[in-house]
Amino acid sequence: MATLDIEFENSNGKEQHLRLKDFSMRNSAAELKATLEKFTLLNLFEKDGVGLYKKLKHATICLLYTSI
Repeated sequence: MATLDIEFENSNGKEQHLRLKDFSMRNSAAELKATLEKFTLLNLFEKDGVGLYKKLKHATICLLYTSI
């Protein structure tokens, strides 16, 4: 199982994480980065007047292997 951990900067300059579980690794890193950059332009998410996902900082793919 793969989880994508994306770190953004919010409009106050603090870090904000978004984690996507069961992430599919079909797309290239360049395609993923382009998509996440577009995500920052949407201005959909706000909490107490602070824009949550304003600038992409980095993303990490975390793989979890379970032994049977």
